[in-house]
Order: sequence, then C-alpha cells, then structure tokens
Amino acid sequence: MTLEKMIDEINTLPIDDLFKLNDFLNCRVKEFEKNNLIKTVIESREEHKNGLSKKATVDEIMNEILT
Repeated sequence: MTLEKMIDEINTLPIDDLFKLNDFLNCRVKEFEKNNLIKTVIESREEHKNGLSKKATVDEIMNEILT
C-alpha cells in the first residue's frame, strides 16, 4: 500500500479512530527516537572507551562543526 492510499484511507476514519491512530503514531515516533538515542549513547561510550573521543570546549566543537 502506498502512502497516498493510506492517507486516503485515514481520511475516511471516524474522529475517535483518528485520535487512536495519532496516539499510536506518537508512541512509535517516541520509541524510534529513544532507540536512536540509546544507539548513539552506546556508540559514544565505545568510542570513549577506545580513546577515540577528546575533551573540547563548546567553541572548539562549534568551530569543528562549522569548518
């Protein structure tokens, strides 16, 4: 099913079902973001443990990002 077809189907739902769908999608997005954060933390800890990270000031980090 394409996204366009799903949207067409969603547009036919009663308001109560739309609220349920909204709650469901919000939970899925939060879970996705949480899992990405966990993955990033694990990777960062591994890099730190392996000596791949270094101390830096905010200015140094921003300068590195912007160059």
